[in-house]
Amino acid sequence: MKTSARVSDELPSFWLWFWAGTGDKPGYRRIADRWLWLHGLIGFAVAELVTVRLAEVAEKALLPLMAIFVGLTFSWAGNAHALLQSKEVTAVADERKGGIFEYVYTFQLCILIILTVIVVWVVPLLGFPYLLPKRFGFTVFNFVAKCLLYGLISLAFRCSWQAVLGANMLLLIRVRLGKSAK
Repeated sequence: MKTSARVSDELPSFWLWFWAGTGDKPGYRRIADRWLWLHGLIGFAVAELVTVRLAEVAEKALLPLMAIFVGLTFSWAGNAHALLQSKEVTAVADERKGGIFEYVYTFQLCILIILTVIVVWVVPLLGFPYLLPKRFGFTVFNFVAKCLLYGLISLAFRCSWQAVLGANMLLLIRVRLGKSAK
């Protein structure tokens, strides 16, 4: 009979971290925090100011922008993972309530958010028929959708920035602790 190691049985999964945490606050709290209001406000303001159709914005501006976000986030997350393998950063992570999972899964959350925002922004390009005319007026639905989509772009921008910031902080931690060890 063939046996294999089951690492996943010993380590908390991303979803466990996301919903319950691994000693510190759950991962979803990194999204549902005080900044969520700012993303909503930005989404509302941009929805009020931009008069171009969502499909046009998605095709000509935002999907290329999201490609940049994906590139930035993946490259910096790769750098962060390399840094997380250093003894200095591992020692700092061991001191944190949630351990190393807080670092690794936070980068994974950034990537999940950016990929989700890309998928959601593809929907206006698909041209689905509006199916809720009697329950919810098209104009109201369209405005709420615009607010949500523009707010999600703001969230993706923040996540991309935080992936870069997180990798830089890990680098600074490693350099500082490396110097103090000498």
